[in-house]
Amino acid sequence: MNRRDIDIGIARMAGYHDDKGRFTRLVIESRVRRAVLDEAWREGRRQRESGMLCNCYYCEKERGGAE
Repeated sequence: MNRRDIDIGIARMAGYHDDKGRFTRLVIESRVRRAVLDEAWREGRRQRESGMLCNCYYCEKERGGAE
């Protein structure tokens, strides 16, 4: 997985969690085009609205899955 894929994944996760601060930092610091990051944000929002569970550390911890 390269840096571009990681940044797109972070944008998707920020969209899922509605984390505008993280997304803004990513837009400023990343070399990925803004349109690609915006689409990843929207995809994260769609995933949350459709009921998909997040598997990030914080969500897992909240559900009791992470140690």
